[in-house]
Parts: sequence; C-alpha cells; structure tokens
Amino acid sequence: MLNNYKQIKILNMNEFPVYSKKRNCYSKIADFINASNSTNKKICIIYGLLGSGKTILLQQAAQEITAKGFKCLYLVCSDEYENIKTYQKNNSKYILESDELFTILDYADKENYDYICIDEITLTKYFLESTFNAIVYYCTKKWKLKFIITGSYSYSFTLLANNLLEIDDTRLTDIAELIPTSHIPFTEYTYLLGKESDDYIRFGGTLLENSPYLDSSTTNEYINEAVIKNILRSINETENFDKYALTLWYPEEDIALIIQQCLNNVSQNFLSEILKANGILNIFKQNRICTEIRKDDVEIIQKALENIGLVLSIPQSSSHEKSSKILSHPGMLYYYTTTQLNLLINNENDVKLQQLGIKDKDTFVKGINNQIKSEIAKNFSL
Repeated sequence: MLNNYKQIKILNMNEFPVYSKKRNCYSKIADFINASNSTNKKICIIYGLLGSGKTILLQQAAQEITAKGFKCLYLVCSDEYENIKTYQKNNSKYILESDELFTILDYADKENYDYICIDEITLTKYFLESTFNAIVYYCTKKWKLKFIITGSYSYSFTLLANNLLEIDDTRLTDIAELIPTSHIPFTEYTYLLGKESDDYIRFGGTLLENSPYLDSSTTNEYINEAVIKNILRSINETENFDKYALTLWYPEEDIALIIQQCLNNVSQNFLSEILKANGILNIFKQNRICTEIRKDDVEIIQKALENIGLVLSIPQSSSHEKSSKILSHPGMLYYYTTTQLNLLINNENDVKLQQLGIKDKDTFVKGINNQIKSEIAKNFSL
C-alpha cells in the first residue's frame, strides 16, 4: 500500500481531463507504448521548454496505457530546492525526494506495475547523480518497468546524453527514446489553440493559455524561468562529478548575462538582414561579451540554447552560405526584434536618421515591423 509522501504526489489518472487533440510528436510516444517488451528502449523522455505541452502529453500517454490494460503509476515531482529551504526554515527533518521515489519504485516492482509516468523529474535534487540512475537500474536490471518522464530543465537531458551513465557504461540513447517539444510549428499551434497566423507571429512559441510574450515583464519572466534557470540548474547538477562545470568557474550572474546576450545577438542578426535589405548597413554593433568568460565556454552556452530547442539553424538557399540562426519561438523573436528596432530609432538623432534616408520615424518603424512579420512567416513556413 502506498503511503502519502511529502514531496512526490501520486495522482489518480481517472481524474485527468480527456484531450481530443494531440501534438504531432505524440505518435512517437504511442510507438514507445506499443513497442515489444524485448526492445532496449525502456525510457521515453519528453523534454522541452515550459509551456510546450509535456504534462498533457504525459497524461495522454497514461490514459492510453491504462486503456490497453497495463498497470501504471502517475507521479509528480516537486521543486526539491524550494522544499529544502522550507524544511530548513521550519527546522524539520528532511527526506530526499529520490529516497521517496526509490520506495515507490520498489512497491511498483513488487506489485508488477508495467509503466511509471513521472512528471517534472528534473525538479529533484541530484537528478543527474542519483534519481535518473535509479530509473536506469529499474528498467535495465528489473526489465519489467518502463518509464515515461518529463522535464522542463531540459538541458539536463543533453548533459546525460553526452556522458556514460553509471549503469554498465550505458549511453542514454541506447535505452531511451528522446522526444523534444520546444518548437511548436504553426500548423500545430493553430490546430491546438485555434489561433491565426498573426497571433503565432507576435505571441507564438508555447501552448500556454496566456502567451509569455505579451509584454516585457512576462517575456523576461519566461526567459528567466524557462531558459536561464533551465541551463543554470542543469549545470549545477553536474558540479559533483564534472570539474569543468561552468558554475564552478563563473558567477551565475555572468552566465545569465551571456545567455541574454546570445539571444539578443541572434535576434539582432535577424533584424540586421531586414535593415540591410532596406539599404541600412552596419547600424548595429554586435553585443560584446562583457564578462571574463572564455570564448570556448561562451560557445558551450550558445550550443546549450540549441540543445534546449530555442535556437534553430535555418538552411540557406545557396550551399555556399552558412545556415543562419533563429529563435524557435516566433513570439520571442518578434519581441526582441521590435524592441531593438524601437531602441535603435529612438536613440539616433534626426540628422543621423535623415542620413540613413529615414524621414519619418513612425512610418519607417511601421514598415520594418511589417517586414519583420513577413520574414518570421517566411522562416516558419506559414
């Protein structure tokens, strides 16, 4: 009999809402569920940025599993870092979230459960060191249990994929099906939310009821939580076994600044190409990385933004041209580029603007705004 746990919640799947619409990537989850037990792939990892539909995908998977007659447990993890602060404040005894999970998995194994669904598993402390290796043990040594897990601190899964796991030098890709969710194409966006192309261009990128890209406050809040905290928290988790972990060498504030500057540079390059088409050249000075972080480590951070699915490579028409980088969330791209455009125009004096051929600020900004929308539509194949 399962007891009540302080950190991990065990949910009743009969209380889940029924979702008639599914994301395109659900077909891969269905393939995982329907695969033979003899397959080596015992873990399905649904990973991506906040608001990309991971929890709903997991609930849909749990509903399909139970409908097929399999025994399934559905668990939800809580933020262990915040839990520790609360316990310390109350001066009460603290039990690791991973210890609670081990107890539950022992029970599930003895009771012959087939599947364990775990939502937001990257919220557990020591996820990379302890929690995930426990899951690997249960699905490689026990062979009975299969897991479907989600995590918003999605950079953790990239770090896992780049290293051997502790169990028999197993690689993540040997035992896990990885399903990214960060990029939501327009066809899925309009199908799931019923919204049109202009909404996708200006606010698209997540499946949240209220877009995080409505204004500067909500945009910055989303970037801090979904991107910066994602990368920092994931790197923090490697400190005990990776002496080159960036958070051991640099202040977190500097790493966060680099992340912001990388996002600025990607969107600034996008805007520069539009301005160049209008005869305005070299108006931007590329943001200089103004910290002590080494160039190689800056490149690690740039690569991390690609790994979490926020920066995409767009192939060019000519094979001789390098692929360009673009933010995978059109709403974020639109916010950054329009903000940069307004700052640029407002910071230049009238004489300089006239030299650039800009006679009326409002008319110019309106025209470039329309071109920004057009280029976003083109790049996202609307």
